[in-house]
Amino acid sequence: ALRQPGSTFKAFVYAEALRTRAVTPATLMSQEPIDLGTVVLRAPDSEDSLSPVRLRMALARSINPVAVSLLQRVGEQQVIAFARSLGITSDLEANPSLALGASEVRLVELVNAYATFAAGGRFAETRLVSRITTADGTEIPLPPATAPRQVMSPAEAFLITSLLESVVQEGTAVSARSLGRPLAGKTGTSNDARD
Repeated sequence: ALRQPGSTFKAFVYAEALRTRAVTPATLMSQEPIDLGTVVLRAPDSEDSLSPVRLRMALARSINPVAVSLLQRVGEQQVIAFARSLGITSDLEANPSLALGASEVRLVELVNAYATFAAGGRFAETRLVSRITTADGTEIPLPPATAPRQVMSPAEAFLITSLLESVVQEGTAVSARSLGRPLAGKTGTSNDARD
């Protein structure tokens, strides 16, 4: 089913900005509100919400104005093309809300795109059936799997994974630390966990 990914889509905006060398994890970004005409995006309420913030912390805290600013910097079509290279085939709307995950995607696409970061930038198509056998145990040959392809360098995949680790270590997903293992990810729930 198609669902809005919310802030989990920000990882693709940040990754494309890193990939195109528009920013680094240490780049200072403005948290100033952005007026989109129909809505004004603001950073989460805090005393320092008007101070510049490092890119790493902006992703960890899921600061909306920074995500939209990055999208505008690298271009909506470029982010869409990058998402396509990661296996996102659902329709993506080229507007500022793309950075906030307003375009609906399938969960399998989102998971496979994130798996590409963990695989050092190598995308492999999802394969749901790995083997078919008849009642007597004879295996039926399947079409060959599509070969994985490198869609970002291992260094770029390392950087976005490192930023996603910060989300767990000091950002919106700190509760996941209780699992007691190395983790990287991005929270994306909004609207009280309903769509």
